[in-house]
Amino acid sequence: MNKISKAEVRIMKKSIRIGTYNIWHGERVKDDVGAIGRALADMEIDIAGIQEVDVGTARMNGMDTLAMIAEAGGYPYYAFAKAFDLGGGGYGTAIVSKYPILSAESEALPSGEYEPRAYGHAVIDINGKRIDFFNTHASVEDDATRREQMTYLAARVKMHKCYIVTGDFNTEELSAFAVFEPCRMINPKRFASFYSTEIAIDHIILEENITPIEAAMPTLELSDHYPVWADVVLP
Repeated sequence: MNKISKAEVRIMKKSIRIGTYNIWHGERVKDDVGAIGRALADMEIDIAGIQEVDVGTARMNGMDTLAMIAEAGGYPYYAFAKAFDLGGGGYGTAIVSKYPILSAESEALPSGEYEPRAYGHAVIDINGKRIDFFNTHASVEDDATRREQMTYLAARVKMHKCYIVTGDFNTEELSAFAVFEPCRMINPKRFASFYSTEIAIDHIILEENITPIEAAMPTLELSDHYPVWADVVLP
């Protein structure tokens, strides 16, 4: 009897695998940025929100790291959300997808003096069903700025019916996520970074009618964060 793969099981259950990953602009894998894309593929992630992405910056030798990650991982669709100009290129977040991205946009978030932030929004066609996929990286400097950013983003997110939000939110305070309610939150409550192994700041937020099945946080040493993935069933 042939063994059924996990991907085939997900197809049978009509689920998709969502991921979120802060890649530290590729600092740990400068000579092989494609390793990040291959890792996403090995985890069988269908759609991922990625934070701390460099495109054409001097510190990454002018490389289009997003295109390289997407190509190495077999993600034909991707979109970049630039937060600010950096070293001759741009720095921000990105979305990579196995499914067609029908449209993509980005918008600046209210930010403090430390570093501008933005969010990316992609409309993705999943076998005829459209979802609104958001990805962001909240500010690190203070709670008030993060809460303002999350309130702003939640207002945009709630304009849509079937949505998923991924991001490095730089907070463990679950009360800060109340602005997204009603919703479901994915957080294995393990660890999010190599430097502080007891915090969990990388999250996946689901519209309340999207059903989570399973979640994990693999311990990959490709960044200063670990990725998070979740299998979900769309309504």
